[in-house]
Amino acid sequence: MDALFAPFEAGTTDQPFVIAQLGQSLDGRIATLSGDSKYINGASALDHLHRLRARVDAVVVGVGTVVADDPLLTVRRAGGRNPARVVLDPNHPGSLEPGDVLVCPITDPSWTPLFLSAGAVACESGSIQSHAAIIARELGVPAVLSVAGITAVADGTQLCVDGDRGTVTVG
Repeated sequence: MDALFAPFEAGTTDQPFVIAQLGQSLDGRIATLSGDSKYINGASALDHLHRLRARVDAVVVGVGTVVADDPLLTVRRAGGRNPARVVLDPNHPGSLEPGDVLVCPITDPSWTPLFLSAGAVACESGSIQSHAAIIARELGVPAVLSVAGITAVADGTQLCVDGDRGTVTVG
């Protein structure tokens, strides 16, 4: 198994490695006839999937999957660090609770409602004149923009956003 992951583990931050994974049954389906898609592949495939997740920074899932199944996307069968769940749709923010730090790649006006309950904002992209900066300033929400790699932080990680100093720290 180590040989399979060798090229993946040799990657650096300037050499991204993307893995695509799709659960599929022998007849080519991604769900049973009743629509159930949970554990369609069996235990060994789930073990493999969890080992893959333990080696990545983030998992991108479709908003339809999040709304229908709210998948955990953890590594519970393999151990290790859980990857961040990335959903690129502000209309379905997943597990964002009032007071949480809103972590996002970039914002536009469709993200504005999420600022109303966010305790702080951390964006991977943006500047003093960007949408996130303006809305955060108007609402009095601490924000730090242009935080490289912030969307790779695992969901549930405690973040401290200091808008005055422009820093985001874990813990």
